[in-house]
Amino acid sequence: MKHEYNPYKDQACLIADMVQYFVDAKLEFDPSYIYQDVNHAIQHAHQSGLVHRGILSDPDRYLVKNGQLLRFLKMLREKGKNLFLLTNSPFNFVDGGMRFMLEDSLGERESWRELFDVVIAKANKPNFYSSEHPFRFVMYFGDHLFSDLRGPSKAGWRTAAIIQELEVCILSLYFQPFSFSEIQIQNEDSYRFEQAWELGSVGFLA
Repeated sequence: MKHEYNPYKDQACLIADMVQYFVDAKLEFDPSYIYQDVNHAIQHAHQSGLVHRGILSDPDRYLVKNGQLLRFLKMLREKGKNLFLLTNSPFNFVDGGMRFMLEDSLGERESWRELFDVVIAKANKPNFYSSEHPFRFVMYFGDHLFSDLRGPSKAGWRTAAIIQELEVCILSLYFQPFSFSEIQIQNEDSYRFEQAWELGSVGFLA
């Protein structure tokens, strides 16, 4: 099963798995140390470039193409919208990912960069929002609770949350019969991802 990488949700799930391992093994542990170790490991994987190189080496495994993406972006430009792409990732990763995502839609002489007025890599979010920058009165879409929603909201930006799990919930509600017990649901990755989002929301709303 293809898994779309999300560092915030994956970190929460990894911590939960580590805690469960120690509980099952009946080993004494300090939860704060587990959090620190997992957090440091994930930071190292990002800062060293291991995550980016791993994803680009096998994009079919980690990235999910959306056939409507190019059409949506072009529609916004045709309506006179100014588009920008803001990311903490290095440009080579963004370029490789965008070319993969749009390779089936773009023509040979087209470039994904032509879809955006501004592309900012290594933006250092959320500090970017409180620094000197020309962006004002924008609508910003993001899937990371703190770097994409809390930060820009405080800077006066309008934000829209991209929550992939809601699609699964909506489809299950309207098109699929409920056939799993509560315990089985709680063992599913999707349930743990939703819990990670909800736990983060507590800090966001506080």
